[in-house]
Amino acid sequence: MMTGRDRGCRGDRCAGYILHYLLRLEPFTKLALALQGGRFDKADRLFRDVRSSWESASRENLQDVRELTPEFFNLPEFLVNSNGFDFGFTQKGQGVHDVVLPPWAKGDPAEFIRLHRKALESPHVSKNLHSWIGLIFGCKQRGPEAVEAQNVFVHLTYEGEVDIDSIQIAGVGVGAIMLPKSPDKYLRFGGPSRGVSFFQTAGGGTASSSKATPDRLLSSHESLHLTAVTASACSVDGSLLLTGALDGTCRLWSVVTLHGRSSGLGQVSRMLDLAASLGRHAGPVTCATVGMGSGSAVTGGADGKVLVWDIRRKVGNIPNEPIVNACVKFI
Repeated sequence: MMTGRDRGCRGDRCAGYILHYLLRLEPFTKLALALQGGRFDKADRLFRDVRSSWESASRENLQDVRELTPEFFNLPEFLVNSNGFDFGFTQKGQGVHDVVLPPWAKGDPAEFIRLHRKALESPHVSKNLHSWIGLIFGCKQRGPEAVEAQNVFVHLTYEGEVDIDSIQIAGVGVGAIMLPKSPDKYLRFGGPSRGVSFFQTAGGGTASSSKATPDRLLSSHESLHLTAVTASACSVDGSLLLTGALDGTCRLWSVVTLHGRSSGLGQVSRMLDLAASLGRHAGPVTCATVGMGSGSAVTGGADGKVLVWDIRRKVGNIPNEPIVNACVKFI
């Protein structure tokens, strides 16, 4: 029985909601058909457009707590009815085909994914990610703090509250799989704030690093190049540092964290290990970035070239006009 404090069935771990979003993509289409007895659900209940789904979850339906699937950030194909399935018509006579995208996507699924992924890596998300972790996996999942945060769900959806194997109902083979479930509680406290690494360059071949805030210096690394460091970038997880210099050389470093040791100048050699000397531009390096998956990197130089690196070997270059005060970034 639901109480006045319950928000309904939890959806962030419900296979039914995954099939709702990925309806146009096999093998999820076949699984959705199996769930609905061999037919697609009513057209009005299908995932038809991004705007209506957002409005439902954000303000119209307090029991709509669906989480986005990873495909929203890396797979535009799930938004397109490339197989030509007949999803029928809504009560307003509108046919359901491809997912209707917000205006800023300009009708392009790839552009929607690109900007959506860019938003996921935005400063706002980085600043507030730990709050979401606390709701899903931490101290606000159950108990008084969950009540205060209006994060309480039907008790049967929580780990250990029901023995799925003992349920005797018709169609249990499908029904048990589709039951919504809250994640296991992994954290006793709220999630930690996301750490952000910063690397700044200075003259004389020097680069300095800090964590979370640019004015919190952790270390200073000297003699990384024979000439001044003019550009630098670190990987998302902070494990790699890419540097470019005035003489056009590019180097990749492994960042070694020394817990319990001073990060002064005397520890520099033990904090950075040279992973690769990538090559060089014909002029000063003006900008650099490391790919999200740390499998590639890009540098731009005053020689008018953008060089694409595959960690240890150059895989391509894009000639252009001299690149001055530019910025290169993966999105």
